[in-house]
Amino acid sequence: MNTSLKIDPGNENMNSTITVCKLLTASALLGSFLAGCGDAGNTDITSGVYIGASVSLSPTLVYSGGVIVSTDGTGSTPFTNATVTMNGAILTYDPTYKYYTNSSVVPDPSGNVKLVVTLNGTTYTTTATVYTAPPVLTVQNPFTAANPNSISWSAPAGAPVNNMSYSFMLADQTTSAPVYTPNPVTALNIIIPAGTTKQNQAYIAELSGFRSGAQIANTVTGSGLGMFVNAQPVTFTAQ
Repeated sequence: MNTSLKIDPGNENMNSTITVCKLLTASALLGSFLAGCGDAGNTDITSGVYIGASVSLSPTLVYSGGVIVSTDGTGSTPFTNATVTMNGAILTYDPTYKYYTNSSVVPDPSGNVKLVVTLNGTTYTTTATVYTAPPVLTVQNPFTAANPNSISWSAPAGAPVNNMSYSFMLADQTTSAPVYTPNPVTALNIIIPAGTTKQNQAYIAELSGFRSGAQIANTVTGSGLGMFVNAQPVTFTAQ
């Protein structure tokens, strides 16, 4: 995965072009997801502290965390002196990508992750329920290049799936060049139009889901703790 999207640290098995926000800077990526997906954060605070956070579940069931602490949702003016933890695990600040990260976050026995951010003597906190299993992709078989084809997936297990938004990519397996990216997707399937693929050529289907989650009191509009889930990519050959 391209390191420009390191803000989703649990998504290391996926090509960088999968995200709807692939043209954003790394520091703005997470915040843009949170601000644009559902009812995350406050609706009446326009200045102060913005906290855009996510817990990401990988296809191998590993949880990781990423948090932007900034003056606004762009992440362009970060606070570098915050103390950030998820269930007690310390997230360290990455000056290159301007966010706090930890590649190993462990939910509590109830499946919850508590985010605590302390900045200049003020503590901000919220708790969200994580997913316990990622979506599973299913590719129509046979997949014929001359006809429309269906690719579907299961809803992730665990946390609620309301306000879930999916980012899908179909790419050439050899070159990793995307051939179909109908994003964002809110259903559990898509139809690949006839002629999108070529006969006897190998492709890879990739999927990432995002749901805005728990609000964070006394923070800038759009702040929140959201959830990423990343499906195991599926490879196939068009007929």
